[in-house]
Amino acid sequence: MAMRAPSDKRVPEALRRYPLEDFPNWNIAYGEKYHVAAPVDKLLGDWAFHLRSHITSLILAGNPAISFLQSFRSPALTKIAFLFSFLGLEEFFTLLIVAQVWLFDAQLGRLLSVLLSLGFFISGSLKVFFHL
Repeated sequence: MAMRAPSDKRVPEALRRYPLEDFPNWNIAYGEKYHVAAPVDKLLGDWAFHLRSHITSLILAGNPAISFLQSFRSPALTKIAFLFSFLGLEEFFTLLIVAQVWLFDAQLGRLLSVLLSLGFFISGSLKVFFHL
């Protein structure tokens, strides 16, 4: 028999709010196949269980806003989406700095290039360090 979670008195309430039919990979008891004991549970207790269950339900249900936007798929909207995605790439910021240096203020352009280079270096180093 599996060892039960410390908050056994709240298991019936949790099962009512988060039925296992809707959460097939979510088990309440310790030692069962899919049980995950998160470190946040020790810090926040039952509130952490509620938060994790809510996030799980959102993931399982899918995101209605994204599904709604994807229903309007077309080649023109795909190009617009790629344009907005390009605004977050290093290539866009490089073009932005070049335009700043050539068209407006060279000193400000150099400052922006140093700041962006430093930001790219730090974010890249953190990704390597944390294996992201």
